[in-house]
Amino acid sequence: MSCVLGNLHYIVPMSWEERYQVGDTPWDKGAAAPPLIDLLQESPAYFGSETILVPGCGRGHDARAIAKAIPTAQTIGLDISVTALKLARTLDPDSQVEFQQVDFLTEGSFPHVSAIFEHTCFCAIDPSLRPSYAEACARLLPAGAHWIAIIFLTPRDIDDPTIGPPFQSSVPEITELFSPHFNLIESYRPKNTYAGRKGKELVMIWQRK
Repeated sequence: MSCVLGNLHYIVPMSWEERYQVGDTPWDKGAAAPPLIDLLQESPAYFGSETILVPGCGRGHDARAIAKAIPTAQTIGLDISVTALKLARTLDPDSQVEFQQVDFLTEGSFPHVSAIFEHTCFCAIDPSLRPSYAEACARLLPAGAHWIAIIFLTPRDIDDPTIGPPFQSSVPEITELFSPHFNLIESYRPKNTYAGRKGKELVMIWQRK
């Protein structure tokens, strides 16, 4: 979206809702993240069997994969875009996922949360909001529950934390944000990724203290 102010022409970033409305969603690969599929097959216990939250769920590919793999749990996909959630419901009307329009950083109260799965929210929000993101995870997860994350460490070749979304991140940053309330259980580079993301992602499992 562009605007003219006086004789100056500048670009106004589109909101997430506008991007879904016009179909400008290059991050949507049309399927669940490959590292998530591996996790669900190899380590489903991390997700628990109660309520699993998927913030920034978009069209819901990851949320549907979780619900299918762990049918005993209640999977809830959260997003601020009404259009994204409408598309998520339309893609699979029979899915057991509950989709809610919620600002994960400030809203929502969910009982018996056993896991939060992170894939597309942390890297999408402005880095200045990351402390609020970590606080939301600490608030929503009880002791023993897990924050399960696919972290997009280096979305592009340029080393500049101000460029995004997606914004780059680092292990020291995440450790500083989460270690006050969480213990790191596991961290590794995923074997399977979307095309073009090999070596750019990190899977991290943190447990609420």
